[in-house]
Amino acid sequence: MMKAQFRTVRFAMALALIAAVSLMCVAALANGHGKMPAKEPAPRYEPAPATIGRGPTTVTITTATASSATNCAWIYTAMPTNCAPMQTTGMIQATAFKGPVGETSVDIKDRANVVATFNYPASSGCTYTVRFTSLASAGEFKTSFGGVAFDRQIFGDAKWLGVEVPSTLAYVTVLGLATIMKGDEVIATNQPAIMAVTQAIHDDNHKLMAQADSSRKEMHLIVPGPLVEGASSVPGFPNGYFYIYWPSAEFNMDKDQITIPGEAVAPATLGRGPEVIKGMLNIELTNSGIHKTVGTAPFGLYDVTVTNTSNKWQGLHMAGRDMCCSDFKRFSTILKPGASQKFRWFFGAGKVVMRPFCCAVKVPTSYADYRWTGPATSVVFE
Repeated sequence: MMKAQFRTVRFAMALALIAAVSLMCVAALANGHGKMPAKEPAPRYEPAPATIGRGPTTVTITTATASSATNCAWIYTAMPTNCAPMQTTGMIQATAFKGPVGETSVDIKDRANVVATFNYPASSGCTYTVRFTSLASAGEFKTSFGGVAFDRQIFGDAKWLGVEVPSTLAYVTVLGLATIMKGDEVIATNQPAIMAVTQAIHDDNHKLMAQADSSRKEMHLIVPGPLVEGASSVPGFPNGYFYIYWPSAEFNMDKDQITIPGEAVAPATLGRGPEVIKGMLNIELTNSGIHKTVGTAPFGLYDVTVTNTSNKWQGLHMAGRDMCCSDFKRFSTILKPGASQKFRWFFGAGKVVMRPFCCAVKVPTSYADYRWTGPATSVVFE
């Protein structure tokens, strides 16, 4: 009996001690004491600057060459599904270059050269020349690609440039703008045009087939004129457009892999400081050549003004080396008499040769087939 009472008393004392400790903790918390220490914030680490530079890059570039196999050609001046073509004579030649597809560390532009000559029977046999002067950008004529494409299905339901012909595989297609000449006279400029080497879509009687013949190749040149929204008619053709095809074509495609060496580049700082302009460079294109304001100058960034003070159309051609020791060629626009152009250009150390030019064909990033109009001069940047 005494043991049982002792255990009861000891148990009651334990409960009382626990209750007292609990009350003390509650009181301490109420008075702001005994709080848990605040958690220290995690240290903030600034990201290290990204490593800049690139290793060697291997890219594949494709070059295609094509031409008509003979001078036998057939021309439509109305929709091909509504009339038969007329026989004519002519030749067409084309080269097309396509840079690497997708993200690359280099910028290699597509380019092409297409020239066709033909006789139009209804114009007393006059000779016409079609020369592509620039390439179309992706989607410009409601197409899914830009100026140069290889191995694409074309025509058919898409009604390319408004022309209704059967669908066929095009080994190479060039889409762009062209200048058209009748003899030595320019009769149309900035005309939408397409050249394509395809599987054959005409039979031996020059009628359109329902399905393309993969055993033969044809070459096509289409200048759709008013069939394209916003384009003008080509003078001398009854509906303002024409379509020529050659029943046989020669075609070759080369693919080359080019490895571009890697380069080390210093880490870039965030933001960009002010550009330091070394000065202004004024260049006059005169009837006798180029007049410039300096013969030597510090290398660096310049504001360049080119003014044509002659009585003929001229432009400025510059050749030298840039700040990365790569050769460059820079063209101004071809300026009419009295016109000028301003641009900013970085001249690296070395000699820059300047020469006036004219009579050139505009290509995507420069001019081709130009002719000099005066002697060369130079500026040495030190």
